[in-house]
Amino acid sequence: MFSVLLSVNISVGRSSHANTIFLPNEGMINYETDKPWWGLCVMDLAFGNGSFFCDDHIDMVADAGGDYLRVLVDPSPWRANVPVRSTNTEYAGMAFRDYMKALVDYAESRGVYIMYDISIYGSERVIAILNNEPNDRGMTRQDWIDLGREIIQYCDPHAVNICDEPARGEYVADWDAPTSGKITSVEWREFLVECIEDWRAIASDVTIGVMGVSMHFLNMFYKYDTVISPGGVDIRIKGDGPLPYDDIVYILNRPPYGSSDGYDYVRDYCDAKVGPLADYQEFKDQNQAILFTTGFAEDYNVGDYPSSWLTYATAFWDYNREKGYWCISYTIPASRKWSLLDSSKFAWNDMGQAWANYTTQYIES
Repeated sequence: MFSVLLSVNISVGRSSHANTIFLPNEGMINYETDKPWWGLCVMDLAFGNGSFFCDDHIDMVADAGGDYLRVLVDPSPWRANVPVRSTNTEYAGMAFRDYMKALVDYAESRGVYIMYDISIYGSERVIAILNNEPNDRGMTRQDWIDLGREIIQYCDPHAVNICDEPARGEYVADWDAPTSGKITSVEWREFLVECIEDWRAIASDVTIGVMGVSMHFLNMFYKYDTVISPGGVDIRIKGDGPLPYDDIVYILNRPPYGSSDGYDYVRDYCDAKVGPLADYQEFKDQNQAILFTTGFAEDYNVGDYPSSWLTYATAFWDYNREKGYWCISYTIPASRKWSLLDSSKFAWNDMGQAWANYTTQYIES
């Protein structure tokens, strides 16, 4: 998955690439150069055990003016510390943990930040972890917490996301009605707090990513109870407000997936996904952030990119830049369906080049 990423109020220690940007609807605006702006989302470490992701891709981001990588990581190769699968990059045969550390080190040398994102994919696996029972990967609740701590200690990334896509809607229960085989928003918040407390004890400055219990919603971080209706079934979510910690990034996957419904639709959709969260004073005072991850619908991503991609990308990019949110688009997947890379996997395809051109053409160095 590649991605384009925009920044919020998170202080970081590395330099960015510009201090002024032009928005067609807003004119010239200034932004702080010590914060993440845009980059890529990488799935190769989640599904490919490092089969091709390497310094070349970091260079592509840095050379295009980007400065962020959200890298999804399968726990299994980390725990077994297997050799990476790559046979044609500088990391061929390297132990997986050393590979992950080397990526952070090289990215830092290019002024690029890395967020490692623990990715297990399977609501049943997450439910077992919350129950402190071994899931089908042999991981318990404590194993998950230990995994994040190990990644932070060994690799020293800019950020770690606690869990990518924790649960689909049908695996979420009403907050006050715990149900076997489902997760409540209360249970999920307790686990997030447990991870944050543990990881911040050994790295007080690490940025931590979180997702809502139902992976496409953030309403458990509102200040009031709400209802989601995945699959037509109403689920009540308890809203306890923003997490009480500095430097938290709230992550939303899959806003509208390259909808052809137009510029305003995309912006309205994103607004509805964030809701009131970014307006809370606690969110602002605690230096918190929103990160949107998007991608173009797989049935559109065949051959040449469609003209609607440019409408969508423009709307998505403008919206996040104006709001000060981080914004990324899938680009290094295990399959080609969301890829912004060509078949060689080491160059942009038409969609990727169009995206990179759009985000860089308004930068004034």
